[in-house]
Amino acid sequence: MEASHIIAYIEHLKQACGLAISVHLVRCTGHRLEEALLPYNIHENPYCVYLKLQPSMWHACVEKQGRVLQRCQKGAFCGTCHAGVREVVYPVFSKGEAVGFVSVGGYADENGASYVARISEKYGFPRQGVEALYHRLAATMPPRRQLDTLLYPLCAMLQLALESEAAVVEEPLFSVRLMHYLRLNHTRRLTMEEICEEFHCSPSYVSHRFKEQTGLTVHQYLTRLRVENAARLLRMSRLQITEVAMATGFESSNYFSHVFRTEMGVSPRDYRQAAEKEARDNEGL
Repeated sequence: MEASHIIAYIEHLKQACGLAISVHLVRCTGHRLEEALLPYNIHENPYCVYLKLQPSMWHACVEKQGRVLQRCQKGAFCGTCHAGVREVVYPVFSKGEAVGFVSVGGYADENGASYVARISEKYGFPRQGVEALYHRLAATMPPRRQLDTLLYPLCAMLQLALESEAAVVEEPLFSVRLMHYLRLNHTRRLTMEEICEEFHCSPSYVSHRFKEQTGLTVHQYLTRLRVENAARLLRMSRLQITEVAMATGFESSNYFSHVFRTEMGVSPRDYRQAAEKEARDNEGL
């Protein structure tokens, strides 16, 4: 089972079926499949995107994944995350053990107001802004039978791909482990010294191995992550350009605008205006 086939099916679920799919391979093995699926390792609704801009909130979500994985050992389940988002979670197995899960989320909980109040107070988010984003979550979840029909094939595809790859891959890719670390920390300032300390290796080893396995420098990959995150915020939030820049790890709005234009071909303002026009056009269909 090739990663391209899995990604095509995920995109079908997202685009044709309107499902907010995320894939979390919690027990990282450092294989190519994990590298290909990293872009799907995040909930893309505006509420979750905004909350996870704060590193402490992001890390809290990552820590909760261990508990979710434990519950996955008993099978699929429906629940509400610590931020108040309802989701259906489907376990991904490999060799009889749950190693990750697929989430179908983005749904509001009937007790959403209490979740918003607690999150705002604990992490220092502006209450009114968080409430506005929470109200954009879908109110109704599709029937469970429909979700089961669509999601169990994806889990089977992931299991087949993981077990097939594990049979031929002996050494985990250093690049995948580093990518996970960069994705968790790209919204703050990172130094090569800090990365080397985390992975217990020299700057030359980090640079050589990462470039060898990905074709990118660490700086190039970080820049892509930050621009990708910024583009998502420009589409989904009403944050000012300067706020988007600060939230995604850029040192100034001017530098952010320069990098964004270089990577995307348009300025952040023009990108947002085009996204808004596209959304209005789609609503008129």
